[in-house]
Amino acid sequence: MRINTILLLLALAPMCRSLMAQSTISGAVTDARNQPLEFVNITLHRSADSVFVKGNLSDAQGRYELAPVDNGEYFIRATLLGYDVVQSPAFAVKGQSVSAPDLALGEKNTSLGEVTVSAEKPFIERTLDKLIVNVENSIVSAGASVLEVLEHSPNILVDQEGNISLRGRQGVIVMLDDKRLLLSGAELANMLRGMPSSSIEKIEIITNPSAKYDAEGNAGIINLKTKKDQRLGTNGNLSLSGGHGKYPKATAGFDLNHRSRRLNLFAGYNYSYNKYFNNLVLFRKFSENGAVQQIYDQDNFIAYPNKTHTPRL
Repeated sequence: MRINTILLLLALAPMCRSLMAQSTISGAVTDARNQPLEFVNITLHRSADSVFVKGNLSDAQGRYELAPVDNGEYFIRATLLGYDVVQSPAFAVKGQSVSAPDLALGEKNTSLGEVTVSAEKPFIERTLDKLIVNVENSIVSAGASVLEVLEHSPNILVDQEGNISLRGRQGVIVMLDDKRLLLSGAELANMLRGMPSSSIEKIEIITNPSAKYDAEGNAGIINLKTKKDQRLGTNGNLSLSGGHGKYPKATAGFDLNHRSRRLNLFAGYNYSYNKYFNNLVLFRKFSENGAVQQIYDQDNFIAYPNKTHTPRL
């Protein structure tokens, strides 16, 4: 009996050490006026290679919590549409609860011509089963692609390859007007890069899908709701935008809508051109007993143009 007890304790010892090595990280985010910010995307990254570890949203008091977290060196990144991205200094986690540095997000500078004040929906709404991002109410989304808006939406993470995860979980279902987009990760990313945010009315983010969705949607659902004109008659909309960073980018599109009391017809088309690049610089030094055994130095630069055509009916 005593031998069995000893063996059980020995088997549980690694698990106990692992649990003791896990910590909780907590912190707060505010705006430039020191007011708490809700719905800020908080992501935790390893400081060594910037790999995403886990994420969460800030609450109404601007507080957030990340747990469990293994020992190591990390930094926190905070993003919210309409605000500059803020990153914390690196900090160490050593088996205890850690208070991360408080982060203050400054609003992005956006030049406005004529401003009209009118009643409108809030930028982010919370309902019983979803978060709603009202894209058309955000002036900073003007000229951006749908993928760029998703990058700054609550709970959503988009990596460098355009793969979309929700609360750190892969396998997210993306829908357009309640219809699932049956595209590969690369095809979906290219399509969303080519869609101007001006064509989207709102984004519905469902983190806990109901039973009406199949098991593949357990990671979450993102439903993109396009704009539809509710007025009777025939009308259209033409949009053009461009920009230049390291390379130029441009989008163009149009929407046509005919509505009568018994019939509604809608068609749209978007074209996008942009050029992306990846610049990966790695330097690693492997030592043993203080002596350098191996040095690994790599510098990769890849540029690739992207053209997309997106018809909508």
